[in-house]
Amino acid sequence: MEKSKFAHDSKELKTNTHKKDSFFRFLFGTDKQRALELYNAVNGSDYTDVSALTINTLHDVIYMKMKNDVSILFGKQLVLYEHQSTVNPNMPLRGLMYTAELYSKIFGSDPHIYSTSMMRIPRPRYYVFYNGESKGWNDEMIKIRLSDMFGEPASEDEAGDFEWTATVININPGKNMKIKDRSTTLSGYCYFIELIRTLKNVYSEDEAVDIAVQKCIDEGVLADIFREHRSEVKSMLLTEFDEVAYREMLLEEGREEGMKKGRLSEIVSSVSAGDYSIERGAEKAGMTTDELQKYAKETLGIDLLT
Repeated sequence: MEKSKFAHDSKELKTNTHKKDSFFRFLFGTDKQRALELYNAVNGSDYTDVSALTINTLHDVIYMKMKNDVSILFGKQLVLYEHQSTVNPNMPLRGLMYTAELYSKIFGSDPHIYSTSMMRIPRPRYYVFYNGESKGWNDEMIKIRLSDMFGEPASEDEAGDFEWTATVININPGKNMKIKDRSTTLSGYCYFIELIRTLKNVYSEDEAVDIAVQKCIDEGVLADIFREHRSEVKSMLLTEFDEVAYREMLLEEGREEGMKKGRLSEIVSSVSAGDYSIERGAEKAGMTTDELQKYAKETLGIDLLT
């Protein structure tokens, strides 16, 4: 296949080697052969010319926890791959931000952007490889659209305007076997992660990773990678486990805060309606009357003393 005419414009997009990488990005964002293998597996293609492919991995695009894992320029497509082990319905917005960042880096300094003739740019495609354990995301593939996030529904005239889609590919055991069968690297990655999950039921995370790595070496699963980068892989995975635990903690804190605010709103409404006194409301809320009055006035615009 002819080398992408867009590839030469992407030379500024260099991997920041000072940042901690994830194992998924390490596998597919640092090696052209593995990246091409993944591209072929997802698209059902059989390209062999790795020189036609340019890897452009963005790190910390928006925020530390918002990393787009692998982006490749191939032919007339700009393909972004991301890995997620937790459910995130905001991925269409993330994908839009990532791609806008890439477009800006590729074409932002191109004077033709102000031309009277239309430029031709690579078509974006955004895939998310999901291997979390949420029962709500059990389908093989899920399409999540940006329009689902809009605060108000689009009119019939606007239907399809401003659309962006994240295609979630479930790579848990038994899911999307055709794709995994076409990529030994992806298949090996899935096997390795599932092995760690099983081992974590008995061993510590540190021990589980060590045992899983050795088992994969013994069985010939990503063996060369594990032999050469064993300590790096372990460091990546333990960091990922910490980040997942941190995100889950933040989500739990958010849920608790939401429940607390909901409860306070109910108490303020009851006091305002005269169901019971402000003193009784403050007691229920675990606050002083002054604190409850301040919360009601500043947050809900209700004066409980009038």
